[in-house]
Amino acid sequence: MQTKNTKYLDIKENKEYYSKSDGHFMDIKNAFYAHRILPRIAWVRDKIYELGSEKHLDIGCKDGYMGLTLQSEGIDYIGVDPSEDAIDEAKLRSSEADLDCEFICSYIEDLDDKWIDEHFSETVSMLEVIEHVVDVDLVLKKLCKMGLYIMVSTPEINGRHGLKDSERNEEHLRLYSKEEFEKLIEKYGEIKESVIIDEQIHILFKPK
Repeated sequence: MQTKNTKYLDIKENKEYYSKSDGHFMDIKNAFYAHRILPRIAWVRDKIYELGSEKHLDIGCKDGYMGLTLQSEGIDYIGVDPSEDAIDEAKLRSSEADLDCEFICSYIEDLDDKWIDEHFSETVSMLEVIEHVVDVDLVLKKLCKMGLYIMVSTPEINGRHGLKDSERNEEHLRLYSKEEFEKLIEKYGEIKESVIIDEQIHILFKPK
């Protein structure tokens, strides 16, 4: 459902806001073990291994902690984020760790079909992003072109980052119950798993 927040429904203001991150980056030592700290990263990592994926694309990667975790375990990783400072930090960390993560500064809406074809991956994740975007359908259509299996997560409407918290999180434009989120995703693919972890809805689906 749509929240009362409207400030970032304008695409220009939305892009301007997300061109810079909140600056809260994960400690470099913890970034190699992000799955031990963040349940959503643990879920993605588990699904990657279950599916036997060797290449992963992450939309909304921030400072690249998922990338350091996966690439250090031998999984090719590409991270995309619109925040220039976060991408700069991610590239620096990857270089200092002597890893070969690839990081791209872009909004998912601006990725063209040529780039998507060239970076098509076995698995794709987009965690805690969909509640922030202006055009949900455009983003999901793009996402479905990017990989064989897609993993998405978003705050559950009644959880601690849900509707009661949306006044503080004014960038949260919409929130979902598990049933509402499943109904949305079913428009775009076959749901393979739908669970609530840490008060966030996690869905793995195969695009149509």
